[in-house]
Amino acid sequence: MAKARAASQLVMCVVLLALAVTGCNGHRERVTSGGPLGCPRCQGDAAMPMDVGKLGTYGAANLQNHGQSPVVLEGVAYLHRTPGFLLLGPIVAKNSGVGLIREFPPHRLRGKLNTLAGATVRPFHDIEDDVDVLVGVSPLREGAFSYSGLKVYYRVGRKHYVVTFDEGVRVCAPASVPLSKCQPPASIK
Repeated sequence: MAKARAASQLVMCVVLLALAVTGCNGHRERVTSGGPLGCPRCQGDAAMPMDVGKLGTYGAANLQNHGQSPVVLEGVAYLHRTPGFLLLGPIVAKNSGVGLIREFPPHRLRGKLNTLAGATVRPFHDIEDDVDVLVGVSPLREGAFSYSGLKVYYRVGRKHYVVTFDEGVRVCAPASVPLSKCQPPASIK
């Protein structure tokens, strides 16, 4: 019994020492809300009936860098996501013009798509500088599935930011559901 307790204490000491050496103290880098991609008046949403397992693309956010330095995208978080909803990507494309369509990835954008993580958004001068966040959507079973907003994580140099877009999407399955019964999700604001 005493040997087991001593071994357990030794393991705990080794784990604590390893955490101390690697700097895993539970504190994350400071993330500032808004920043050069901030868009306080951006709001939009969409809805579309589609069959189970079919793929669509949602233009989840339009990014315009209002700063003077390039922005590097890091990731996203979906707000109020319902179960039963497959989300693919996200991917990005310059000035894609995609709202909500029944294909993923968009065929007309072949060769112009990139993964979001590591993508750069240059300072905005005109519409050609826009970068769109595109998300693949697919219902996994019959019903209504959605998310209500999107957080985009990014950095400028070593400073980290997060911006929230009040732009959600709902898909309803099967495709025979009338659009009048497949309304966009509620605003998060």
